[in-house]
Amino acid sequence: MTRRMALSRIIFGILLLALLFGGPHLYGRATAADKLADCLVGTTSPQNVVVKLSYVPGPTQLEDLQRYGRYGGSRGDLQSVVLLDVPAQNVTLLSQLYWVDRVDTEDGC
Repeated sequence: MTRRMALSRIIFGILLLALLFGGPHLYGRATAADKLADCLVGTTSPQNVVVKLSYVPGPTQLEDLQRYGRYGGSRGDLQSVVLLDVPAQNVTLLSQLYWVDRVDTEDGC
């Protein structure tokens, strides 16, 4: 194996690892605008939001979501999580999570 071939394999491996670890974050940022309710775009005050998922969240996901706001239950829908008093900057961050399907207001727009 030549030196150039070995170097190209190392570079390919590093790029692959970067894609594996950074890919979900990049996907979340790219799709954030579609996930956020229109009335939440540009909000400046704390909001009560409903985070919709495509699965029933487990303890790990609930714990992760509590970093963004106070847990408020599910309101009967097991695939939704209500977060209370979510600061405006956290509303945007929630929509950037790749495993979140939608972020809406609790009372609707």
